[in-house]
Amino acid sequence: MRLMRRLGNQRGTSTLEFLVVLPTLLFIFLASLELSRAWLTSNIATNAAREGARVGVVTPPPDPSSPSYNNGPAVTRVNEILTAANLTAASVSVTCSATACPPDSQVQATVVINFETVVPLFLPVLGTPGSPLVLTETVRMRRE
Repeated sequence: MRLMRRLGNQRGTSTLEFLVVLPTLLFIFLASLELSRAWLTSNIATNAAREGARVGVVTPPPDPSSPSYNNGPAVTRVNEILTAANLTAASVSVTCSATACPPDSQVQATVVINFETVVPLFLPVLGTPGSPLVLTETVRMRRE
């Protein structure tokens, strides 16, 4: 009888322990989820910039008589990749180090994405709607 009374006083202990541990587990889960999203967004931005630079170095000038640099196809390709990943860039630029962009000049593609977390109350460090985390990816390639 004495053993039953002692065990009877333990009722609800596991519920209280769960309620104490739940916020920590929830924070770890949401932090890992949002860090994974930020990493994925950064990788997509890197691949889009890499593809934009690649298109920029192989695109011939529109008019052979005036060899001006045409970054239109490269910017279009970057936006296609970001649209396929359901991302919107804050800015996209593809530039050449020289005006006419002759061979052996550098083509630089830059993609800027504003990352906002889904749970801004728990993780404001990863960007809130008022203050997003700015992810900037830049790639340089030599024009051939």
